[in-house]
Amino acid sequence: MVNSKKTNATLLLNDDKSALLLAFTTMYNAQVTSSNQFREYGITKNDLNALEFVSDHPGYNVTQLAIAWNKTKGAMSQQCKRLEKAELIERRFENGNTKTMHVYVTDLGMKILSQNKRFNEINIDKLQQELLKDFSEEEIKTYFKVMLGHYKFISSEKLSYNTK
Repeated sequence: MVNSKKTNATLLLNDDKSALLLAFTTMYNAQVTSSNQFREYGITKNDLNALEFVSDHPGYNVTQLAIAWNKTKGAMSQQCKRLEKAELIERRFENGNTKTMHVYVTDLGMKILSQNKRFNEINIDKLQQELLKDFSEEEIKTYFKVMLGHYKFISSEKLSYNTK
């Protein structure tokens, strides 16, 4: 009997690269969503990523976060409210400035980030071990190098829906 998953992936790769990217993205997002071990806090995987960014950039204000995340200030503000409600970040005024609030990760937020980092390390290791069954270390390095190039391309806004 033919392995249908392998056959479907091979067909996608040979026939339609955009379908493969869509299938990969859809499956990855479903996996990430279903494995969100922090649902009890009412946050998403994207919220965790934002929380990690805030921990790397303590004191950024919502405008700075919005620019860094390529979001509107309103969308970023909503995300910050969700994180604040979960007590993972705090917003506070600094240096007598009562106009601009700066964002910081709380102790609980740092605990969640530590747990999430460990979760990611375990799963990346599982992925690496699974890939090594079919690919060499060099091929895996190339894969991640291509993935980084893909990320840079998408984030550079060179992607266009203009077909003219």
